[in-house]
Amino acid sequence: MSASVRELLTDSLALAEAQLEAAHTLDAATLQDVSEARAELLEELAQVDPEAVRASPELRDLALQLSELDQRLSTVLEAALSAFRGATASPDGPATYTSSGQLRGGTS
Repeated sequence: MSASVRELLTDSLALAEAQLEAAHTLDAATLQDVSEARAELLEELAQVDPEAVRASPELRDLALQLSELDQRLSTVLEAALSAFRGATASPDGPATYTSSGQLRGGTS
């Protein structure tokens, strides 16, 4: 089973690197495609006994690399989301209606 776990982890690493590159370049279409492919691998990895990974130094190292890439990906995506929110937010806040039915905010 180690060979297949190794393959799952190395394939996941390659896809995580592709996700990170797509996130850096704000390539939403590629990010979506790669994320879908990676989700399939994650389903398979969820079936793996964690003890099998802990028992092998090589698999532990691959899992650690994957975890570190996931953290980097999360940081990049959070930064991108924050930038988009800042770029699209109205200085007056979102458009809402008052209790009297008048539109307030978001009119800039």
